Amino acid sequence: MPYLSDYPGRPCRGRPSGPRDDGFSEARDRRGRFFDLAARLDAHAGRNLEATVAGLRRDLVRHVRGDLDDDAALVALERLPEAPVAP
Repeated sequence: MPYLSDYPGRPCRGRPSGPRDDGFSEARDRRGRFFDLAARLDAHAGRNLEATVAGLRRDLVRHVRGDLDDDAALVALERLPEAPVAP
């Protein structure tokens, strides 16, 4: 299972990222196709963190048609702007 940070060109800022997902990348639809987490991350680009995570959850449930056979977890981090350094 790949690390979410292993997807090239996908910065952390405002996007889910983290050491691992569990259940998202393994979820299959009724035809046996895996959930395409990288594509869904791209689809939610530019949204705030909470909206992105909620959207990914909706996408996952839609993909499996509400029949998720296992748990699903996603670690989501947001890189905050650096604080100015005092002189």
